[in-house]
Amino acid sequence: MKKKAFLYQRLYDDIRQKIEQGAFAAGQLLPSERELGDTYGVDRTTVRRALQMLSDDQLVSKLPGKGTIIAPTGSTVSQGAINTTNSSSEPMRTVGFFIPQNKKVADKIMFPTYTSLLYLTEQECSERNTRLIYSALDEQKELDDYLSSMRFDGIIFLSAISHKHLNRALELGIPSVLLNNHMPEIMSVCTDNMEGGAQVARYLYEQGHRNIMLLAGNRVSINCRERIQGFTDELASRGLSCYGGVFGGTSWTFEAGYEETKRALGELHTPPTALFACGDRLALGALKAFQEAGLEVPNDVSIVGYDNSEQARYANPKLTSVDTNLPALSAAAVRVLLGIFNDPTLAGFPLKIMVPPTLVEHDSVLSR
Repeated sequence: MKKKAFLYQRLYDDIRQKIEQGAFAAGQLLPSERELGDTYGVDRTTVRRALQMLSDDQLVSKLPGKGTIIAPTGSTVSQGAINTTNSSSEPMRTVGFFIPQNKKVADKIMFPTYTSLLYLTEQECSERNTRLIYSALDEQKELDDYLSSMRFDGIIFLSAISHKHLNRALELGIPSVLLNNHMPEIMSVCTDNMEGGAQVARYLYEQGHRNIMLLAGNRVSINCRERIQGFTDELASRGLSCYGGVFGGTSWTFEAGYEETKRALGELHTPPTALFACGDRLALGALKAFQEAGLEVPNDVSIVGYDNSEQARYANPKLTSVDTNLPALSAAAVRVLLGIFNDPTLAGFPLKIMVPPTLVEHDSVLSR
């Protein structure tokens, strides 16, 4: 009996805290009794006791045929006050947006591509009666810790998220999409990085460049590896290889681009005529290194970046860069997830959806 009292009190306290913190909004349906029981590991009798306590405190209201909904503070909710659907009678959804996290937390969250995708995905969700909740996950954290405190209808995982989190979501049957990366077992939406790298190689070749240096990002990232492969394969088809080999390969930072370019200038007999950096921040670091070495961009050396980021557009000179079409990536991820909501069998066919990139010419490339 004491254990039962503890369990329903714990359930009551947890839901009450979420209501007070705004995790559950007025008019929102709570998870079903079965879902609450599964989440907290208790039987339905315990769930019903906790819900009755919440009802007695006028925090929730039970509606026949609907379930239990959150009430405005200090009042009950009428049938006509339910705020769980939009004008199309679609249910309000809650989607988790999980970003990979490591020891350099601030650096990862501030990565321009991540913040842009978060913003764009949130905009797409808001237009589709879907609430997006952001969090960061590292290798040590457990997805279940988040699922125990918040009910997600679906999850969008971003980039190099730990495989254990993806696998756990699949085990639990939670509709999930991997954005800006791909794995064979999960619905994936990504840019065609191999084509992006190939576009750069074709472009620089057509501009008359033959001594083309490659500056890699972090090769742990599949995006980086694919950009390298697309670039080097296209050069090889034209009888060329990367000038001096591949530089970098451990980081995407300005500092890495700067240091690796300085190292290359010290090792190469003559400077390259062009450089392809697998990320814009690398390209900007390289730009600084070239300028310090007395080389003018693009008169002495041309630079092409990747991502067409805001930093690249405000550089001097403005960087030619590959645009990955982030709005299309975000829109596709949300629409794929909504498609799984409407037809759960789609999750059994984990497609890889690739968005084509576009090379955007600015001022950092000169024909030879």
